[in-house]
Amino acid sequence: MSTHESPQQLTTEDTITPTHYEEMEDNSNTEINDDNIKKLKRKLKEIQELNAAIHKDYSHAKKKIRTLTYERNISRMESMSQILSDDESGSDIYSDLSDTDEELDVATSSNKSKILKKLAHRSIETSHDSATVISAPPKRTKATIIPVKTRRVQPIDRDEEGNPKLPQQIGVLTVLSLGRIISDRPTFHNERYIFPVGYTVSRTYPSMADPTSNTVITSTIVDGGDAPRFVVTAADMPDEPIIANSATGAWTVVVRRSNEIRQREHSNSASGPDYYGFKHPTIAKLIQDLPGAKDLKNYVWQNFEEMEPRAAKGVMAAAEKKRGNLEQMGNANRRAPKEVAMMMSADVTPTDEDFGEADELLKIEEYLFDEKYISPQVQSELYEGYRLCPLRSMDYHRDYLKVLSVLTEVGHHTIETWNTQFQYMKKHNNTLTITDEEHDCIAATGTILIEHKFVHKNGIVGHIEDIAVDSSYQGKKLGFRIIEALKYIAQQAGCYKGFNLTLPCSPLIFFV
Repeated sequence: MSTHESPQQLTTEDTITPTHYEEMEDNSNTEINDDNIKKLKRKLKEIQELNAAIHKDYSHAKKKIRTLTYERNISRMESMSQILSDDESGSDIYSDLSDTDEELDVATSSNKSKILKKLAHRSIETSHDSATVISAPPKRTKATIIPVKTRRVQPIDRDEEGNPKLPQQIGVLTVLSLGRIISDRPTFHNERYIFPVGYTVSRTYPSMADPTSNTVITSTIVDGGDAPRFVVTAADMPDEPIIANSATGAWTVVVRRSNEIRQREHSNSASGPDYYGFKHPTIAKLIQDLPGAKDLKNYVWQNFEEMEPRAAKGVMAAAEKKRGNLEQMGNANRRAPKEVAMMMSADVTPTDEDFGEADELLKIEEYLFDEKYISPQVQSELYEGYRLCPLRSMDYHRDYLKVLSVLTEVGHHTIETWNTQFQYMKKHNNTLTITDEEHDCIAATGTILIEHKFVHKNGIVGHIEDIAVDSSYQGKKLGFRIIEALKYIAQQAGCYKGFNLTLPCSPLIFFV
């Protein structure tokens, strides 16, 4: 009975009909839409911000780990360089670094950019703290191995006592005096070259005063007391000698002035040992034969052998032709069509190496790319006497390939195969090096490849590769300097990736 009466006790207001239920559900939804959604959005935003902050911290930690790993490797190399002097030291570390291309393409989001900038700033500060004084680089230790190969020299006219007759034409140079060796002052020689006081050579070169003519420029070495002084004097400017502390310093002024008066946009750099003739094997032997050479403590004795007379005849004929080209056309490398036939007319054909050594002093050095891409800041952070520059056509003689062999097998290259590859690279990429000017050799090198893409409206991306530091120069943070210089190149080229890279990287080449 009660079961029957219970529904009758409910009033109309208390009865929950389906329609009433829907109205209540609508009211509930309205309350959610109006009030709770805003709270949920705020909560979601807070979670997203927290997630972004965590991601930022994660990225920062990851980059810091990579930075510390790189610095640890550098420290290991510094330790190894103190006990190892062979060419293979440090190769494993840099080989590992060269295989990390995919890790170096860093996205350019705002958070990552800030982190990378901070990391780069901290790294630079660390490098400043460790190098308290920027001064002359430390001398190479006696344990350093300088590769010695047998070099071929041309026959020399000698007097009855066996002394060379002077003046004598060697290549494009006229040797006027060999001078005398100073054996009691170490600054008058290094491992590669001897700087005799009174040594004098002359050659034809485009005038620094008249853009339409050439002149004879005389290069000599004088006693500066603490060190040699290199004096270069032009025949048409006898009262304006150029005096410098290095052969490169003196001849760089000559090249720059010669280019400026002709409004050339060529590189103003010069290899002093080339223009002074120190690199020419025949001249190097004449200097090494002077009294006192065996008393030099740091000089590495060189091996020479004389060419066969018939082979030497072809080399000297080629040099004579180039001297004529230089005097008549202002360029030693312009060949007349008959020149090849003339050179081949010798009974014995000279080898590529013979011609390479004969041509060495006849070339105006070429640069792989414009020096405007060189970072002035990185240059200022190098030790005194070290120079950041593009790969040069004569770096074959500065042991560039030896430095590159720290990473992997390079193979045998003649001067001809080098020149062929250099001309190809000049059209397709740029290579950066750090040169020890005192010893005129490559200390470090690196490469940045620039990839052209459709994304980012035909954007370009930089890939750093093949960082190599000669075993004799490890521990000076040259690898880090190379990386910073490559990042500067990428930035100047307009890369949307590649200029904000972190420390772990490798060698230097630049594709455009």
